[in-house]
Amino acid sequence: MLFMVVASCGGSAPNVDHAEEELSGPPQPWAEMDQAARTVYMAQRVVPTMKPLFQAYDAERFADFSCATCHGANAGGTFAMPNPDILALSPTGSPEQHQMVRDYPEGVRFMFNQVLPTMKTLLGAQEYDAEAQTGFSCYACHTSAEATRSAP
Repeated sequence: MLFMVVASCGGSAPNVDHAEEELSGPPQPWAEMDQAARTVYMAQRVVPTMKPLFQAYDAERFADFSCATCHGANAGGTFAMPNPDILALSPTGSPEQHQMVRDYPEGVRFMFNQVLPTMKTLLGAQEYDAEAQTGFSCYACHTSAEATRSAP
């Protein structure tokens, strides 16, 4: 539906229940973390937090939730985001975006009300500022459909 390639990223995150803990960001700013620190943080904090969210949304579809669920082919390599393997999104207010909301209302609500704010907090990212077009948004993970359409 909205995104995800499901595969293994070559290891599993520890099975840690973070449901009782207050949600917080990384121990230092994300931009200051090296790849090794980011990988450890994702495995120990992000995956164990996000996996139950996705499985509560759709247990069957996300039964094998792993790094590759979000990172796709980049899992186990660069982990680069946004991920071109998941659904490209159309701009807010566009006819295509309105159609997606009509076609997938539950998925859109899940992503906007649960995934987006949880990931923003876990990464210690800034709130999105629409006027300045800065901060954490859906485009942190998803590519732009406009950019995809205009690519040669």
